[in-house]
Amino acid sequence: TLWTVILWLLLRALRTKRWLDFAWLGLAVGLTPYTYYSGWVLPFVAAAMAGYLLFVAWWTGRRKAPVPSGGMRLRRQVAGLMLAALLALLVVLPLAIHFYQNPDLLVGRLANTADTEDTAQSLLQSVWSNTIATGAMFGPFGSAGDLRPVRNIPGEPVLSIWWAIPFYLGVVLSLWRLKRPAYGLLWIGLWGLALPGLITETAPHFTRILGMVAPTVLFIAVGLDWIWSLPKIRRVPLRWAALLLLLLGGVFSARDYFVRWATIPDLDRAFFAPSYALGRAL
Repeated sequence: TLWTVILWLLLRALRTKRWLDFAWLGLAVGLTPYTYYSGWVLPFVAAAMAGYLLFVAWWTGRRKAPVPSGGMRLRRQVAGLMLAALLALLVVLPLAIHFYQNPDLLVGRLANTADTEDTAQSLLQSVWSNTIATGAMFGPFGSAGDLRPVRNIPGEPVLSIWWAIPFYLGVVLSLWRLKRPAYGLLWIGLWGLALPGLITETAPHFTRILGMVAPTVLFIAVGLDWIWSLPKIRRVPLRWAALLLLLLGGVFSARDYFVRWATIPDLDRAFFAPSYALGRAL
């Protein structure tokens, strides 16, 4: 996803400290609002990740009392991020002007999807309930998933039991290792990309939170990597358990997509096939 590209460009730019890499980062961030309404959160997520990494670098350097060159490197990174932010603003400027000239395109969409409540307390309760519903969709049992067949097998959770095992293992490991910046970035990405689904109606809505796929997969990878690195027990390599989870997860996901979801009755109506046929006839 775009979050993965932005994360890679951000880490690359902070590592190389080259102006061109910061420019590529700004270009990628500026293009995200042109993709989909949920993409509007990506610039804020990118800013949160950059701020987090700069704070970690500053705090680590402060504790270790680095030589002056360390401060120079940090100032170069800050200047590069300012360049990236400026380029991102220039790229998104035409879209901002378009929405300024056609406010109904912006306000109308937000009014149709935003979770509007009468009071701040009711709004907070709504966001909280959406958060609970979004978290529940990661459970491998029950009917906590999106109910619309155009986006999901109605009610099917996001993760099967084969993916849920390494995912929750990765969640626990990432919390245990939270002092390492890489795991903090995963949490910023997961919660940041969940925002479009938390502040709108009908949670969980898989299209609005599609960006959560990338950090979710990385949490699964953390769990699988830990299983892969386990020592042998009675000469039995436990790394085969990671391969078995991958195999079973892939097989059951393929079955869910090509068999269970594809054979849902009247699935074509969910994709407006009758309206398409009518339009072709006219």
